[in-house]
Amino acid sequence: MDERKRARISFNPLALFQAASEQYRAAVASMVVGTVSSLGLIYLSPILQVGTLNQPKALFPLTNPGIVSIPLSLIVAISASCLTGDRPAIEKLDELEQRKSQIYQVTYESQISRYTI
Repeated sequence: MDERKRARISFNPLALFQAASEQYRAAVASMVVGTVSSLGLIYLSPILQVGTLNQPKALFPLTNPGIVSIPLSLIVAISASCLTGDRPAIEKLDELEQRKSQIYQVTYESQISRYTI
């Protein structure tokens, strides 16, 4: 597996998250963390440190950065979505509750007027 395929692996949680949610801030945060962590771990991996830079030992022992970067980006996506919230949905919920209370009030008033003389 070459380095480009490994770097592309970090975008899989982004695709799953974006399909399930419309919170793009969380998706962007996930993508940035996944990309940065993948590139950083590739730089610290034995393939680059020992093989290319001729260092005696690599700082990151694994050759596949996806083992760390994929769960990390997924955790960031979930955390960011919980922290940011969906503002338009909250506003629509408030509007629906106001309409519901108006409907109940009109219904209640019409029932009272029906039974009063």
